[in-house]
Amino acid sequence: MKDIIDKRNEREQMGRSIIKSWNVNYVPAPPQPVKPKEEPAPAEQADAQHYNEKTGSYSGLYGRGEVDEVDRRQIEAILHEKSEALLDLIENENDSQ
Repeated sequence: MKDIIDKRNEREQMGRSIIKSWNVNYVPAPPQPVKPKEEPAPAEQADAQHYNEKTGSYSGLYGRGEVDEVDRRQIEAILHEKSEALLDLIENENDSQ
């Protein structure tokens, strides 16, 4: 008969040992019943049209609002910053040759 110390030692030994595939018992999960699909509510339909397949998430209305002129200029400056630097580099390279 095992006492508490023997059970503890066994747990510690199993925790340090490598699990072998032949010691693993796979128990299949019982099949889940298929529920009929319900019609989505209007709010869910609105969210469905904003689903982004690339990211696998709902974008919602984020970033779809109006942007004032100051923010638009900042956005354009950020988006075109690297392309302007690249064009300057190409022009300077052509001038040096």
